Order: sequence, then structure tokens, then C-alpha cells
Amino acid sequence: MSFDFNTKDQLFSRYPNPYKTENWFLLGVSLLNLAGVIVLFLNARAYLRNGEHMLFGMCMVLTVLFLFVLGRTAIRLLTQLRFVFGRGYPAGLAPELNAGVIGHSKQADQLIELMRHQTIPFSEPQGPVEGLLFALFRSLLVAPGAVREQAKQHFESLLIHGALLLSLLSSWLLFSGSDQEGVVSVLYLPLTGLSLLTVLQRRYAAQQQTSAFPFMLRLIGLIGFAILGPVLVPRVLPHADLTPMWTPPLILLTGTLLNAGLALYALVAQLDIPASTSVACEETRLTMNAAPGQLWTEINQLFKENWFEGIPNRAYANITPEIAGEIRGRFQGYILEETQPEPVHSSGNGEPGRLLQTRFGPALLALNGLAVLAAFSAFLSAAILSSSLAGFKPAGVYNFVLCLLALQMLTLHALRSGHLLWSRMYFRSTLIWIETQGTYQTADFQVGNQMNSHFSSRSSVTRTEDAILRVWMADLYTVCFGKENQRYLVSLAPSLVKPAWYLRRLEEFARNQSSVAAPVSARDLEHTRTMSGFEALAKQTPDQNNFQQNQISQQEQRPLPTIGHGRIKLIQQDRGFGFIQQQGGPDVYFRVQHLETQDLQAGAEVRFEIVSTQRGSEARKIRALSEQ
Repeated sequence: MSFDFNTKDQLFSRYPNPYKTENWFLLGVSLLNLAGVIVLFLNARAYLRNGEHMLFGMCMVLTVLFLFVLGRTAIRLLTQLRFVFGRGYPAGLAPELNAGVIGHSKQADQLIELMRHQTIPFSEPQGPVEGLLFALFRSLLVAPGAVREQAKQHFESLLIHGALLLSLLSSWLLFSGSDQEGVVSVLYLPLTGLSLLTVLQRRYAAQQQTSAFPFMLRLIGLIGFAILGPVLVPRVLPHADLTPMWTPPLILLTGTLLNAGLALYALVAQLDIPASTSVACEETRLTMNAAPGQLWTEINQLFKENWFEGIPNRAYANITPEIAGEIRGRFQGYILEETQPEPVHSSGNGEPGRLLQTRFGPALLALNGLAVLAAFSAFLSAAILSSSLAGFKPAGVYNFVLCLLALQMLTLHALRSGHLLWSRMYFRSTLIWIETQGTYQTADFQVGNQMNSHFSSRSSVTRTEDAILRVWMADLYTVCFGKENQRYLVSLAPSLVKPAWYLRRLEEFARNQSSVAAPVSARDLEHTRTMSGFEALAKQTPDQNNFQQNQISQQEQRPLPTIGHGRIKLIQQDRGFGFIQQQGGPDVYFRVQHLETQDLQAGAEVRFEIVSTQRGSEARKIRALSEQ
């Protein structure tokens, strides 16, 4: 995985490490396991020296267990120690197109429909487990897919391990002191261990759809075992003289229930309810002396002027309006782009002080504290008891090993449950969708008298007639869990950069398209006057020619700029443009670099020069009226 670096990307380089607090917990767990490895290794060497090979083997098994947990936590700690956020992050909302590529995708079409209907889609609850979960926590209905899936898994863990704990307690009360107590207690070891291993192996994927049948089958089986077990076990299982082992499964079940409860509360407490699902939309009709595809040149220029921090937009769809080889016909096209997502510092991630001020913060810290507590208990047990295993009975040694295994499994489970919330990152961006459709007509035109004219012009022109042009814009608020993972939409809001600005620029562009075939634009009239001058010039004497050339050169001189007065209506310092409400005239567009008075704000009265550019009128040399 690589990232793009640019010296101007100050915002990205200042983004804090969201795993800062989690890394401290990982460091604590790693150090405890490292100390446990050293203690166990020293005790294993002592047992080997004394010829106690079975105890030596047990210590080496525990050493491997502590090394495994140390490796998992240390690798994650070192990986998250330095957080790099380059231009390629986060993931796009749809497959991205390279510059100039024509195409679209299913995800891009879904974004278009999302903007058209002004809604955020969420999947309906599936199965009885989700039905019960979303009935208890209604806010999960509008949660991101990754949060919903993990909440479902923790809820299932609460149900299955709660039933398993009730079954264990009832069996302990019924079989305590009986001949079958050891056999029944041993049965709960694989039941508890396999149940937790299943949770650890499942990935928190939002798109994962699992059947509710296996879960319901396990739940009913555990309840049935708790009721029928006391009667069936003495009749089915033979008598065996086994030492009861209730402690390892009891530790594992109690810790797992506490972990699932804290994780589920933290997930529900941090949910973001969509505050808005509105989209800004403006439309107009265009007629211009050019093919509709020429609009795309101006649209790409407008997109470039609004790039965030100079970073190119993410293109999701680009269908250029094409015309067939016929004289007349219909066309349609659309383009969908998103500005570079701007990272927003989420509430509390990476900052313990701010984290405690949030609703989910205490539960998240307690969840990671549970991991440290389990690791500390495992280390303390290993440090105190591993050196005196020679005085234990074989059953006591096995019970000790299983208790340490249960504590280490609980450590990994608690760390993994909290990692999703540590990796949460928020972003702001603007989604822009421009669509057009209409009719076109192609014709050949010749300007000039074919009988006696010395100069004439012949051209083939495509004219766009009554094209509907719509601009849809929305400010997106998105969240992802890990910079490489899928990004989810949290809310939609009308964009601060109004679609009317895009429409005004595109209308000016359409009016200025030159074609002698239908002289309606200023450029058409200019070309017509020039050709008429050449015609008259060819019919005159040399002296008259010199005089006429001087007249034409004077006409082609740039007119003097017009002085205007008005009030600043809008100024976007970060985007580099604004508008002036002109006295007795239309609003005038300006660029920030043409402000000659510093710190001008909206509402300030100004004096300026109006100049004509290829894209329309612009204000230059803008000064505060008080300085004149």
C-alpha cells in the first residue's frame, strides 16, 4: 500500500493518530505478556534441570501461548505507531475513473439515485436476531453497515454465552458432589472454547450475511441441555473419576459477557443519526451554437477551480453527450464527481481527555481496560503459580493451564472488540452531479456573396436547441472504520457552493460560443464585422485601404474597463472566489487575488473595474470604497 505526498497537504499531515490511546493499552498488554514469557521460560528451565519433564512441557506450552498474544499485540502496536494519511485515502464511494475516461459503474448509478431521491439507503433487519436487536436499539437502523454487523455479533454473543452461563450454573448446582460432576464440567470446556473461537474468527464485514438458523439451533440446544442434562447425563455417560473444572469456563463466560455488554453499549452510544438528507438542485435551458459535448470542457474547468487543496476530484461517472451522424436528433449525458474528502477530527478518538466527555468513551476505555486486566491476571497467575506446579495434582495443573488460556482468549477478544471504534474517522466532501439532455441540429452555412464577393466563409455547425441542464450538489458527511476500508454516508446537506454559480458560468459559456451560421453571440458579430471589413477593403483603392485598415485596427482595440460600485455578496477565501452585488446591475464574479484591500468581508462596500473575459464579466482591482 502506497500514498501520494504533496508539500501543500498540510491538513492531511496534521491529522492526529486515531490509535494513540489504543496503542497505550496495546503497549501495556505487550509488556505484561513479555514479562510472562520471561517468567515461564525461567521456570521451564528449572523444571528441565530437575528432570520434571511433564511440568517443563506445560511451562513451554504456556510460553508459546504468551508469545502468541505478545506477537499479536506487538505487531498491531508497531503497525499503528505512525499514522500516515495521504491523498489516496479514504476509499471512494464508487470505483474511480481516470482523467478523460468515459464510463460509469453500478455504485455511481446508486449515488445518482441517492441524490435524485435525497435519501440514504439502509438495509432492513434480517432474521429474528436482528429483529429483536433493532427493536431494542432503534438507532441501529440507520447505523453504518460495519457498526450494525458488529452490534449483531455482540448481541448474539450476549444471548449465546448468557444461555451457556445459565446452563453451567444450573449444572453446577445440580451435579455438585455427584459422581458425574467431573464429566459434566469437562463438557463445558469445549462448548465454551469453541463458542468464543467462533466469535474471534468472524470478520466484522458489513456485507456479510449470515443465516440465523445455526445461532438459533445453538441457543435452543444449550437451553435444552440445561433442562434435560441433569437427567440424561447419568444415564448416557459412564462413570469417570474426573476432577471438576468449573473455573476455566466460568472465567471465560463471565469475561465474554462483560466484553460483549461494554462493546454493544459503546457501539450504540456513538451512533450518528442522519441530521439532514437534503440536496441542492438548480436547472436551466441552454441554446448554443456548438455541440453539447463542448459543455464538458467548461464543466471540467469549473471543477478544477473548486478542487479542495488543489487535489483533483474523484470522478465516478462521465457520460459525454454524443451526437450521431444524422442532421438532427436527441442527446443526453451526465458527470458525477466528488471533491477530495476532508478529514474531520472525530470526537475524542486519540485523545483520552476528550474521550471521557463522550457517551461511548467510558465504555470504550473500560473495554480496553478489561483486556489489560485479563492480561495482568494471566501474568500474575503465571508468576506466582508456575514455579510451584510440582505440588499440584495433574488435574490441578490442567486446570491452571486452562485458566490461563481463558484469560488470554479474553484479552484478544476485548482488544479486537474495541478496535473498530478506535479506527473510526469522519470526512467532509462535496458531491456534484451535472446532467443534460436536449436536441441538436447540424447544417452547412456559407457567409459572403457567392457571385461578386472576394471573401466568404463556409462551415458545418451543430446547434444545441433547448437543452435542459441540471446541477445537483450536496455536502457529504461520511465515516469509515480504517482508512483503507469502506466509507459510509452519514448525512447529506445542500452545498455551500450553490449550483446557481455553475449554471451562470455555463450559461455565459453557451452565449459566447461562436458560429457565423447563427450570429447571436458577441463573437459571431465580431467575426461578421471583420469579414465585412475585408470585403470592403478588397473593393477600395490603396489609399482607401490604408485608411480602412486603421479603422479596423481601432475597432479591434480592447475597450476600456467599466468602473462599478457595489457590495460584496459572497466571498469564499478557501476556494478563491466570490460575488459582488452591483448597484443597478447583475452580480459580478471575482477572484480573491484581485482584492487590493486586505480583510474584505461579506457586506463591505467596494469599487471595482468590470472587464470582459472569455467566461463572462469579472471584477478586477477591487478596493474598499473608503479608500477611494
